[in-house]
Amino acid sequence: MSLPDREKTELNHLLRRIALAGLIGSLALVSACTVRPLYSSAPLSGSQASASAELALIGIKPVNTRYGQQVRNNLIFGFGRGAGEPASPVYSLNLGVTEAVESAALVQVGTDEDEPTAGSVTLTGSYT
Repeated sequence: MSLPDREKTELNHLLRRIALAGLIGSLALVSACTVRPLYSSAPLSGSQASASAELALIGIKPVNTRYGQQVRNNLIFGFGRGAGEPASPVYSLNLGVTEAVESAALVQVGTDEDEPTAGSVTLTGSYT
């Protein structure tokens, strides 16, 4: 039987200490993290208001385009959960919507009647 090599045991002890320190450090970092759904109705940490109540306080300014109006109406419905616009909004949202319409098929008709065609509409929204 031979004695264990002193250098290898010291290296093993050093590696174990580094691994243990890394484990303790990562546990300290992970313990500060919390996970919760983005649109949870649970109270926020700093206030007693829920996320849905905060969203209901956002007023959306009028827009000029048809597509922008459709997006605005959907946001108002979603933010207020069907209750409509807030009477006195705390926050204000400026909405800009641009559209790009592409025809996928062209139908040539000899008459003046409108014929349905295939296409796609792409909306791009920006907000402040």
